[in-house]
Amino acid sequence: MNTFFLALSEIVLGFLISILVIYFSLKIYCTLLQVNLSDIYHNNALALLMASFIFSGGFILIDVIRPTLMTSEIIANTSPGALILIFKTILYLLLFISICLALGFFVIFFSFKLFDLLTKGVKEQEEIVKKGNLAVAMVVASVIIVITLLVNPSIRLLIETLVPSPDSFLK
Repeated sequence: MNTFFLALSEIVLGFLISILVIYFSLKIYCTLLQVNLSDIYHNNALALLMASFIFSGGFILIDVIRPTLMTSEIIANTSPGALILIFKTILYLLLFISICLALGFFVIFFSFKLFDLLTKGVKEQEEIVKKGNLAVAMVVASVIIVITLLVNPSIRLLIETLVPSPDSFLK
C-alpha cells in the first residue's frame, strides 16, 4: 500500500478514536460525578476538572494509538486475502483500547476520589460541582495530571504484558 494513503488512514483512524474516546469519557465522568453534560459549560471549575480528566485520558491513550496504527501497517504489508489476520487485528485493537481506557478511567477517577478523602475539611467534589470553586478545581486538576504522568509508564507496561504485540499475529 502506498505510504501516503497509509499515513492518511492512520490520521483518520487516530482522529476517530480520539473523538469517540473524548465523547464517551465525558459521558462516563458526568455519570460518575452526577452532573449533566451541559453543566460543564456553565461551571468553570467543573470544566477545568473535566479538562484534566480529558487530558489525562488522552495522555494514557497516547500509548494505545501508535500500536493500534502499527497494526494497520502490518495488515497493509500482508497479503490482501488475509481475512483471519484482519479479524485478529480488530480483536487486538478493541482489546488494547478497552484495557487502556478501563485502566485510565480507574486511575483518574480513583485519584480524584482518594484526594477527596485524604483532604480533611474540604469536599472537593462538592466545592467543584456545586459551588464552582475554581481554586479547588485547579489543585485537583493538577493532582490528576501529575498522577497520570507518574502512573502512565506502569499502565503502558501492564498493557504490553497483557496484550500481545501485533507482530505475534504473523507467526
